[in-house]
Amino acid sequence: MDTSIRTPGSSRLPALSARLAALLAGLLALAYLLVFILLAWLRARYPFELEWVEGGLLDEMIWILQGRRVYGEPGLSLLPFTYNPVYFYLSAGLMKLLGVGFFAPRLISILAVFGTFLLIYRLVSADAGHPMPGLAAVGLYAASFRFSGAWMDLAKTDSLFIFVLLLAFWVSRRSSRLAGFVTSGLLFALAYYTKQLTLYVVLIFGALSMLESRGRRWVQWLAAGSAGLLVFWLLDTSNQGWYSFFSLDILAYHARVPDIWYFWRKVLGAYWPALALAAGYLLAALARLPQVALRPAHIWHNLSLAAALILAAWSIFFKVWVYDNAFMPACLGLALLAGWGIGQIMKRVAANPSGGQNAWVTSGGWLLVILQFGWLYYPPLAQLPSSADRAAAGRFVTRLENLPGEVFIFQHGFFGPLAGKSPYWHSVPVGDVLGGKQPAQGSDTLIKRQFVASIFYQAIAEQHYDWVVLDSPADYWLPYYVQVQELPDEFYPVTGARTRPSLLLARNPLARGGRFPLDAPVYQALLSGAWQEIDGQGRWVGQDGGQLNAALEPASSYRLVVQAAPACSAGQPAAQSLQISWNGERVQSLVFDSCSAQQVTLDLPASLDEDLVNALHLKPVPAPGIGLPARVSIQLIELYLQ
Repeated sequence: MDTSIRTPGSSRLPALSARLAALLAGLLALAYLLVFILLAWLRARYPFELEWVEGGLLDEMIWILQGRRVYGEPGLSLLPFTYNPVYFYLSAGLMKLLGVGFFAPRLISILAVFGTFLLIYRLVSADAGHPMPGLAAVGLYAASFRFSGAWMDLAKTDSLFIFVLLLAFWVSRRSSRLAGFVTSGLLFALAYYTKQLTLYVVLIFGALSMLESRGRRWVQWLAAGSAGLLVFWLLDTSNQGWYSFFSLDILAYHARVPDIWYFWRKVLGAYWPALALAAGYLLAALARLPQVALRPAHIWHNLSLAAALILAAWSIFFKVWVYDNAFMPACLGLALLAGWGIGQIMKRVAANPSGGQNAWVTSGGWLLVILQFGWLYYPPLAQLPSSADRAAAGRFVTRLENLPGEVFIFQHGFFGPLAGKSPYWHSVPVGDVLGGKQPAQGSDTLIKRQFVASIFYQAIAEQHYDWVVLDSPADYWLPYYVQVQELPDEFYPVTGARTRPSLLLARNPLARGGRFPLDAPVYQALLSGAWQEIDGQGRWVGQDGGQLNAALEPASSYRLVVQAAPACSAGQPAAQSLQISWNGERVQSLVFDSCSAQQVTLDLPASLDEDLVNALHLKPVPAPGIGLPARVSIQLIELYLQ
């Protein structure tokens, strides 16, 4: 006999708790969706980079818009990124309608995210037989916005790749006939030509789905493989092998990282509630529950896709130069698993009602969803560029407009076209091609890499550019370019590497032989010491001496010419001589026996200090008995490359 005391309404408490938990989870999902929509809209029209590589991709899209080939033999104007072409051509096409700028490619990414939201909802709610798990899964993917790098709405390939990939899976899920399998396979091929990571997903998912379907899906993968190989052959043949070099060979030689477990530490730390729901979903698949309704026909198909997405994301972290956007496929897989997991709980409770106990189980499942939303919280306003950033970026564009000649902005694309300058290579594809592991001697990959290197370094050595803008110093610009200014315009992208254009380099007038412009303000950063005013006679240097920092080719011989005249009083030189020192060693003295200008020519010693910058020091020696400060007007400093 049950002697427990029941309070009025206590039997309804578990059910009420489950409904309230589901309601709260739904509200959180809607909140994250609304935040994403607002952020995406506000960020889409920002005229500058949200991430430091965005502009380089935009330069490539503009190249396509101008009707030029991307994957052929590279020239100075374009070195393509290691991305496949679909997103670039689609963005270029939309820019014809909406104008050149970031808005069109960002709009494609945003629309792709909305398409992904819709597919997530359809996939999860259909299996659950209820809309709430679908809404939760959509909200969880939206909530991963910052965890996955605040990347979903950028002018980059990731969101379109994920949408096409999920669309291919959705078609596969709904297909039981030949046409559907072929369509799904073709969509997987399209996803590959959006982003190469599809290959890892297809290899894992394809193998698992063939096991799950007992080989019935062979047509799907035959279509994907045939279409993919045919397009690859056409692209590579028409581009003389350069397409495979840029899209595959370079990626194969990326440097690897020693810590391959970083991915799992991040995922486990941030996604443990979703992983708990995923574990429940997996157990449901293994449990062989007696009720057919509790075993969705697609459960193993679903698990295969989620596993492929997570493992493919992990594979990205095997190489260097990885940012948080690499988590995006894993975030999608975990959002799906969490939705399927809570949906499975709801189906089990509906099929086996047993009072409050199962309602508490449902409450626990929704609590995990709520906790996952909490773990993914991020401050929305931090994802928006500030008005100060916008203003500083605008000042930077104006600064570029005022630079005469060719300007090479190495780490940031599209600023050149904004300032009316020609675009050139971006540092990312340069690093991809020239960095990484060394290919085998005599291999086609090495030959092509050396060809690209020769273009890059020859352009530097021949001083093809008048100016170079860098984020940080790099020795390979010396001695042909020298730093002349630190740029004051402080603006940073809101995601990706925190870097900005900060250094202005000018063509070195001495590296290949030439006259140093003593009166040019831009080169004053190379002068130090007691340099004084400029007048019609030249640039004056005081008694403590002045120094010129000269970057020269270390393996070359130079001849130095110096012409100078002393300050005079009553026809008498105030300086007896001008001592000329090279890297701290006195090499010559220019003697003044009158007020006339004197000139000396000498061969410079080959000594260089460790950073390739030499010190030419000019020091006036006072004339005895004059009583005036020793000053000398330097009229000419010229080097001849021998």
